[in-house]
Amino acid sequence: MNTRKAHLGMIKASLLVFTLTGLLTNSISQNCLPDGITFERQAQIDSFPILYPGCTQIDGAIVIQEL
Repeated sequence: MNTRKAHLGMIKASLLVFTLTGLLTNSISQNCLPDGITFERQAQIDSFPILYPGCTQIDGAIVIQEL
């Protein structure tokens, strides 16, 4: 019976850790560009991390088009 309680305690602790990890990950990641972005040049893609630091998820559409 003690083994079962210990096992349930470990499961609860694991769920708590996974939940907290998920919440922390969501608070660190940053959604950006709700209207999307259009890239027309390689330089725009190259400079994206500089212009949008911390942006990990673009909410809008991503369009890559040739000029």
